[in-house]
Amino acid sequence: MVKTIQSQEINLRYLIDNFSLQLVRDEQFFREWQDDLPEISDWEKELLNQVPPAEELRFQEGYFNLLQNPPFLEDIVRMAIVDPILFIGKFFLYPDHIRSEKSINLELADKEVIIRGRIDALVMNEQLWMMVIESKRAEFSIEAGLAQLLTYLMASLYPEHPNYGLIMTE
Repeated sequence: MVKTIQSQEINLRYLIDNFSLQLVRDEQFFREWQDDLPEISDWEKELLNQVPPAEELRFQEGYFNLLQNPPFLEDIVRMAIVDPILFIGKFFLYPDHIRSEKSINLELADKEVIIRGRIDALVMNEQLWMMVIESKRAEFSIEAGLAQLLTYLMASLYPEHPNYGLIMTE
């Protein structure tokens, strides 16, 4: 009989034991984000400079104001934090695709186990997945979604290529 597991119930130990995941500490492993980086365009510099150092305090104060005046609800967090990150990062432009409430299934070939899950927001292209953890509580850390994101990466449509992930809470 096939056993179905919800992805939010998966932890790192399960992925290590069942999928042979391993932590790589070699600094040379991920050279793609260190060498031969493209030049930042003037438009990108302009976007990055929208938050000059003197303004960082204002953004921090806005964030703490949201935290101190609950409820810190999903739509407010998305408008104040997630949407600007998606815009500045150009994650809504080709070749990236934004999905909401994305479902995945990952099957363990020899163990009759299916892992099912949903994520609140997802930006993806062939090799990059960005996950936004829907959190009703601001104190949740990104570690809460690490195993879930790794599960989604393993269910990628492009398993023959390296896949990269980014987690942030909302």
